[in-house]
Parts: sequence; C-alpha cells; structure tokens
Amino acid sequence: MEAKMSFSKAEEICLYWEIQADNGGGMGVSSFLAQRPSEEAEYDAAYEIIQAARPTYFGEVGVINVTPHSITFEWDGEPVNVSTSGVVINATPQETVIEERFGATLVRTVFVGNDDSERDLMALRRRFPRALLVGSIIAAQAYPGQVVAMVPAPGFERVPPADKRMRPDKFTTF
Repeated sequence: MEAKMSFSKAEEICLYWEIQADNGGGMGVSSFLAQRPSEEAEYDAAYEIIQAARPTYFGEVGVINVTPHSITFEWDGEPVNVSTSGVVINATPQETVIEERFGATLVRTVFVGNDDSERDLMALRRRFPRALLVGSIIAAQAYPGQVVAMVPAPGFERVPPADKRMRPDKFTTF
C-alpha cells in the first residue's frame, strides 16, 4: 500500500516557501506572493499581515501579541506596552452536555481552532520561529504548544484589566 501525504493549502504554501529557502532561493514575501497562482489569493492577507508583525524583546524572549488589544508587561519595574500584531488568533467553543442536575445543564467546553487562525499561525511560525505567540487563555487552549497565555506580574493578579501588568518571562501553555 502506498502512503499518501495530504497537506492543507496553508501547509503547501509554507512547505513551498521552506523548500525555496533550503534551495538557496530564499525570497521575500513580496516575491513569494508574486509567484503564487491567483486562485491562492485568499492567503495573501495572512502573508501581508505577517509583514507588519514584529516581536517585542524582553532580553532574549521575543513575544508577538496575537490578541485584539495591547498587552502591558512589567519589565525592570516599568510598564511596557506591546501593541497587537495585526494578527488575531481566534477559537470557537464546543460544548458537550455532561449531565442535567437540579434543572441545570452541566457542560464541558473545549475550544477548537479554525482554518483562518491555523493559516495565520503557520505563517507567523514560519517567519518568526523563535518568538512566543502570546494570546488569550482560550487561544492557548485551542492551539496547545503554539499559542501561550499571559501570567500576571506579582502584585497585579487581582486588579482591573486596564491596570494589569503581565510577566514577560513566564507564560501558560496547554
């Protein structure tokens, strides 16, 4: 029996990009986009978005904010604002009814990824392989090992969101 490999369009694009780089034909995003067939135009947005994305460094730790809002980190006792990268990683809740108890429905909720966010994650990982992609706790659950969630800085655990400061050296993963 012959093994057949199957790739999503996003994986094919990233694989092509990687092969080009491995063959010494490394190219920028603009060159890559110009060579792709027009039917793959739906992926243009992901590659254009990652062009604007840049990691913020805290020592050796590079972070890319994949939430829809800025994040304030605590670095050397000072607040450092990290703007959104332009890429927002989303997830969808899926509920499973566990039981009915006393007239209430008890559910287990899991968060699952979607094609658009998977495509954006692949593009970001390819462009910034050593940066941490910092998202919501929901995104971290939906994309375990790919997206990490923030941990509050000491003294900022129980403050309003506008006053929160996060640690740039510790993250939650699933």
